[in-house]
Amino acid sequence: MPQRTPGTASLVVDTDSGYRAWCRANMQRTQSDRRRDPFAQDYNMELRRWESVVQQLLGAVVENSVDERILVSRQPDSRGRAVLRYHELDFVAGSVFAPRLFAEIKLRERKVNAKTGWSQLERSLRIARTEWPDLRGICLNIAMGELLGTELESNCPMTDVTDLAAVIEDVSQRDGGTIWIQGRDLATFAVQRGVLNSEDVRRLPDLHQAMRNPLSILQSQEGAKRAMTGPGLFECFRPRR
Repeated sequence: MPQRTPGTASLVVDTDSGYRAWCRANMQRTQSDRRRDPFAQDYNMELRRWESVVQQLLGAVVENSVDERILVSRQPDSRGRAVLRYHELDFVAGSVFAPRLFAEIKLRERKVNAKTGWSQLERSLRIARTEWPDLRGICLNIAMGELLGTELESNCPMTDVTDLAAVIEDVSQRDGGTIWIQGRDLATFAVQRGVLNSEDVRRLPDLHQAMRNPLSILQSQEGAKRAMTGPGLFECFRPRR
């Protein structure tokens, strides 16, 4: 990799050795001895699959998407020393040497008071524009409430998937632009492309419910087990009258 001068930005793939070392260092700093919630892990893993569907959707409507989605720059640390900084991007279009669009992807449970996602994207744009001043950005919000059962109605204007390319071109002309599309439209796109199937769509709200209320899942499993084998854990400790 060529030597970077302070302030210069570049893009690399997520297998870049410097980025991987940075990830390992951050993991060690933030690692906790607390046991991880397996229900949250399952749900977040599934959300990453859905985010990859959004990336494929963007790649289908925006020309020249690139795999180099890690923004690297040399920035001063607290002591004024120049160090490499890494910023993960959800979607990049253009070329690795001249990107024209950064996109931030947000899967939203609710549209009410949802943050735009621009605070994170704005920082990346500010750094990248030192190298590519004409770079544009958008925040693409996916309204997942109907799929998850967290929000059944919406007053927020939605963009049809068939109009997404034109809307991106318009919205990206100004900073702060956000676009909303329905989660069910994303699900239809994913099933049509064979990325997800109908069972994946059906189980997503179940995984969400398990993350939000693990006890309800454990009680349900205990109830099913008790029906087959007799009294279980919850039954044994229930107060007698």
